[in-house]
Amino acid sequence: MSKKTVIVCDGCGKTLEKTSEIYHLELRTDKFWDGVENDYNFILLDFCRDCAKDIKNSLKKIAEEVGS
Repeated sequence: MSKKTVIVCDGCGKTLEKTSEIYHLELRTDKFWDGVENDYNFILLDFCRDCAKDIKNSLKKIAEEVGS
């Protein structure tokens, strides 16, 4: 039996079938010492075009509010 991996939008849950319709958002913290080595927290999110636009507009609003 074969397996098929699908990517869904982390915003709305829509199945993203084409690579060209996937918008990635990579979030990473500053490095920190975990007791053994330097490490950081990391998360990779995938969004459809509509959700990516919403995120972009929200970030613009935040930047305008902080800048004023």
